[in-house]
Amino acid sequence: MKIPFREIEEARKDPGAFRIKLEKMQAQSKTPFIPQGYFGQLRNAIYKYHSSKDPVEGFDYLKLKLSKFNSEYRKQEMEKQYTGT
Repeated sequence: MKIPFREIEEARKDPGAFRIKLEKMQAQSKTPFIPQGYFGQLRNAIYKYHSSKDPVEGFDYLKLKLSKFNSEYRKQEMEKQYTGT
């Protein structure tokens, strides 16, 4: 996801509120915000973690969403990125 430089501090201070702001902006645009790819699911898992403050809940969410994809290599890469290993 590309975040304009002028909005980075806002995103760091409150990721959940920033995500809601982005979703509202996308809802108003012609193309709705539908994260379908690997990185979109990783991003949503991170948001899930930030909103619940539970890393296991975020990781479980990621595994559930990645189960719909075929590439085992890419799934493992997304899991590594989530765990930071």
